[in-house]
Amino acid sequence: MLEILTRLLILFLILVIASLLARFSGRLTGGLLWLGRGWLFQSRRPGRPAPLEPTSTPADRQAERERTLQQLLTHILNIVIVAVAVGLSLGQFTDVDTVLWVLGFFSTALAFAGRVFVGDLLSGLSIIFQDKYVVGEKIQIITQMERLEGMVERVNLRNTHLRARTGELYIIFNGEMNFVRNYSRGPYSATTIKLRIPTNQVVGALPLLTQLGSEASRLYPDLKEPWLVVSEDGTMSNATELTLALKTEFGRAATLRPQLMNFLCERLTLAGIPLAP
Repeated sequence: MLEILTRLLILFLILVIASLLARFSGRLTGGLLWLGRGWLFQSRRPGRPAPLEPTSTPADRQAERERTLQQLLTHILNIVIVAVAVGLSLGQFTDVDTVLWVLGFFSTALAFAGRVFVGDLLSGLSIIFQDKYVVGEKIQIITQMERLEGMVERVNLRNTHLRARTGELYIIFNGEMNFVRNYSRGPYSATTIKLRIPTNQVVGALPLLTQLGSEASRLYPDLKEPWLVVSEDGTMSNATELTLALKTEFGRAATLRPQLMNFLCERLTLAGIPLAP
């Protein structure tokens, strides 16, 4: 009888200690992250351009990354606490070999059933630690099903929330991402302007367009360098299509292009060079 009471008392102590550890596991992992935040979290590497129209500040993004990782570590610690508590509890009523066999059986079953979930978590860790993208950046994701593009609204260990230009929200599991293109970390934005010039005016238009490229780079600070005049298809008929290849400051192409089109229209009109329909 005394042996049974002793075992029950030990079981009670195990459960109490496990409950206390689980209750304070969040604070424990938070303290560990606070000690290691200097080298664990780098919101941006040196020389990396800022995100396009970020929806949160760098401090907010770092706080979200810390919170996500703390949740993961807390869950892992709680699982370890429960597993140890169950093992010690079973050890009070059966032999060690049986306890190890039961724990091994359930561990294998859980690993097999949760392999997809674990894959998503590992991919989420890769996104967080490798800093592939953060909230506020524009990215393109190729999944197993389709190609998606939009602004990152939320990143956690299981999935990524992506807001498309048309307004809908995509929720992509991290393990399904086969390819990620980050537009917000390019040194410039590339765009083009197409002009149709009467073929008999091309000889005079080419040097003028080259001259206007140098002038435009001085008038418009968002234009990184004079444009390059090319003919993409090389086809000549009554009209020849010329393409101006532009490099603009990142994220400024869409707003700069109409200004340059108006600039070109005015200067070509003053030079007496019409645009072909």
